[in-house]
Order: sequence, then C-alpha cells, then structure tokens
Amino acid sequence: MNKFIITVATVGTIYTNLFSGYELDNSLRDVFKLDFDKNYSFFEHSPQIEYGQEGLTIKSKLKVDGFLRRLEVDEDYREKAQSIKELYCDKCDLVTLHQGIRHLKNLVSLSLENNLLTSLPRAIVALKDLKFLSIAKNKFEKFPDCLLDLQSELEVLSMDPPLFTQMFQELRQFKKKLSTDSIDYKPTSHLPT
Repeated sequence: MNKFIITVATVGTIYTNLFSGYELDNSLRDVFKLDFDKNYSFFEHSPQIEYGQEGLTIKSKLKVDGFLRRLEVDEDYREKAQSIKELYCDKCDLVTLHQGIRHLKNLVSLSLENNLLTSLPRAIVALKDLKFLSIAKNKFEKFPDCLLDLQSELEVLSMDPPLFTQMFQELRQFKKKLSTDSIDYKPTSHLPT
C-alpha cells in the first residue's frame, strides 16, 4: 500500500492531506504537481516590493501576471503594494489583465501601452484614485465599457484614435436617448422648501 502526501502551500497556511490506502500512480502525482505549479508558481515571478515604494515598472508578462495574482492571495504583499501610486506595464505582451489590479487602491497612474489587450477587467473600477490611464497601442476592438463606470475622476485617458471616436459616438447615442426618453427635467433657480 502506497502512502502519498499532498502539500499545498498558501501564504501563512499549509494544508497537508495524507492519503493512505490508495495507490496513486505517477500520472495522478503529475496532475497534482502540475496544478500546484500552475496555481502557485507566480510567487517566484512576482517582483519584490518594499513598504513606501511609490512606483513600479514591470517589463514582462510573467511578472505582471505574477504580481497581480500574488496580490489576490498574499496579504503581506498586498499591504506593501498599497503605497504604489504608479504602475507601468508597457510592452509586456499582455493579453489579459488579472483582476488582482483591484487591490492597488492608491494607484494614480496606470500605463498599459503596447500590449495585446482586447478588454479590461471589470475590477479596474475599484481604482478610485486613478487619474492617468494609458491603453494606447493595444488590440481593443471597442471602447472598454468598464471605463464608463470608473469611480475616479480620470484626468488623462490615452487611447488609440478609433477608440476615441467610438467613445464619442457612444456618448452621442446616450445623449440622444436621454433627449428622447420621457424625462421631466425642469431646472429651478431655488431649492424647494
């Protein structure tokens, strides 16, 4: 009878299950190893950050993904990242942006230029201090709807001309819809008592 121990380490906690009475062949062991590698190998690829660090430039897809994924599971790492105000992830060949971006609550500037992004995660609306966002030179086919729901007062949005044109067309359609809806709007010069 083979005994096989599976240990999955997460930040601060180690879960160990002892399987006895089961014969586990090498293929099953490989499945567990692959799953572990796939889900937790980002720790070794996430950049080092220090308390008080205000800016971070990441130049590889693997490190951006590792950084954002680690923010999801590592509370100490996430706490250190709260001081980051500027994040530059240009020319990283990013196809997607992980939802871990939402943990960068104090982010003021985010640059995602020259990637392969076709959309942005809805989690980006959590960036309440965001003032500068650059999504130019990506693969967007349409204006990311989540940007209309940003809670921050964005001052600079850098994007490619087709997206800019599309955004204005959507705003025009929205304005037309408002004017044709049965909204009773009467401006008043004084407050009701």
